[in-house]
Amino acid sequence: MKYPICSECFYNEGLKLLCQKFGLKSNEKCCNCQKDYGYKISKENLHEISWEYFVNGSYYQSEYGGSSLIMFNEYQETDVDFGKYLKEDVPLIEKTLGIGFFYYAPRLYKLGLITQLEKLQSEDNSAEQVLNEIIEKFPTKVINEQNHFYRLRKNVSNPNDESQFDSPPIEYSGNGRLDSKDLNILYGSENIEICLHECRVSIIDDLYLAKLTPTKSLKILDLSAEISEDNTEFESLFLSVHYLFRAEEHSYDICKKISSFVYSKGYDGIIYPSYFSRVKTERIPNIALFGSPIEDGKIQIKNIDRIRIDKVEYNYTFGPLINQ
Repeated sequence: MKYPICSECFYNEGLKLLCQKFGLKSNEKCCNCQKDYGYKISKENLHEISWEYFVNGSYYQSEYGGSSLIMFNEYQETDVDFGKYLKEDVPLIEKTLGIGFFYYAPRLYKLGLITQLEKLQSEDNSAEQVLNEIIEKFPTKVINEQNHFYRLRKNVSNPNDESQFDSPPIEYSGNGRLDSKDLNILYGSENIEICLHECRVSIIDDLYLAKLTPTKSLKILDLSAEISEDNTEFESLFLSVHYLFRAEEHSYDICKKISSFVYSKGYDGIIYPSYFSRVKTERIPNIALFGSPIEDGKIQIKNIDRIRIDKVEYNYTFGPLINQ
């Protein structure tokens, strides 16, 4: 049969709502529950729903990297205790698809066990070896007057004062991902939405957006670029850097170490993957320029606008509760 079950066959609310996303609205009676107002679900639909809910929905973010906790296939029986909210639904899915759910053991590099990343966390000479490798392997990019990016400020005292859009004074530096007590940073992005995300804005904030352009050629190390590597994922420099910029504040000390090292090699700044790229469909880099580039005449402000948030949308999915 084409539609063996429908959304009303399920008890769990997350599964019901995913059925609305993947299923077909129809007034025909369901051959399983006999209700005529549910979204009809084919086996192909149910496979997609199961992947979305149990695999994507069980994703666990480790210190560096992450992985789904649950997987399913037709060869194993279910050995996961999902608890009361799924006790009726899981057997229905098992029977319909002929599958079982089990705990997934990922390859350990997915959880950040990468040699290069471990070296960056060390205090010995091995960290400097990786820092030199970063300089050698990642491409240098030159930006000039033809390029532009945006910088967002919130609740500034005088938005007409262009110095308000420069990097903070050195005495206020050290709280961000790349800046330190010895190196202040001007952060920006080519994407306005990323600027809004990075600044953790709220609807009551007064927001001002500046368009910035270099006044001369600036040498930038592009850490957002993909690089070719001959080694395995367990020695991957690209994954090490990628995981660093996806991590929370515990990664900041290593990121600052990279930033200071790149600065010491004569670069004007770094392009790096945004923490919020994971919630965008495309990969979006940020830019960090060393020092006070507006004051130093390296960057000029082309325009300042007030910006107001008038709509916010979220895409989301659901996942299972697991009894520990």
